[in-house]
Amino acid sequence: MSGNTLRVTGVRCARVASVGSAAEGDVDQIFDIIRTWEPEGLPEDNYPPGGLMLDAFLEAVFQGCLRDRFPRTVSWPTLSELREHYLALLSGTDRRANILKYLQNGVAKAAKFFTTKEGYFGVANKDVNEGDVVCIMLGCDMPLLIRSTEQPNGTFNLVGICFVPGLLDSEGLLGHLPENWKLQMIFKDGSLKIRGSNLSIPIGQGWPLKGLMMILTFFNGFKTRKEIESRNRIPDFFRVHWTSEVLF
Repeated sequence: MSGNTLRVTGVRCARVASVGSAAEGDVDQIFDIIRTWEPEGLPEDNYPPGGLMLDAFLEAVFQGCLRDRFPRTVSWPTLSELREHYLALLSGTDRRANILKYLQNGVAKAAKFFTTKEGYFGVANKDVNEGDVVCIMLGCDMPLLIRSTEQPNGTFNLVGICFVPGLLDSEGLLGHLPENWKLQMIFKDGSLKIRGSNLSIPIGQGWPLKGLMMILTFFNGFKTRKEIESRNRIPDFFRVHWTSEVLF
């Protein structure tokens, strides 16, 4: 490998099929562009990977900056608040001001909306093109976009990170979250707590939790510090569950 090439392990999850216009300009102009991103059947259809299409669309546009996911960020809206305002806007009973106030922090600025052949959609930087591949790389917190160099050695160029509902919480490796579960990020003194809708799994104050251990904790319901700290679980876990290994 050359000095600017990495050999990484990951899973190819989707291929970009279409790309929308970049969200540029002032807040009103950005929202006008967001309206052009709306998928067909937005108000009532389901998102193929799961849940409501409107919820997935709003989560993508706001890139997860929601109080549902980060409950201590009180200035951020909840998904239900955004849904209510957007439905009212679509029906003509509400003005756009209630949505625009949540775009003031630039959350969608310069982003592009894209769809994939597999039914996913998301947002990425302005460099995203049709044919780019959405993948999950071990060691990365977000899905990545890569682009084939079309060289015989099978190398790819890194386009950047992307925000794709349905591929954000390790679903590309481990499948969808169990029914009625959700993930919340609660940071305090460097520690983190993961909660299910009917279950709380405290990690402990001052006990940092990182990447892969977080995935294992959430999807396997480990409840004791001893179990989570067992390093021997990690190789076995991926030998059993990860059947789509791809080397880039």
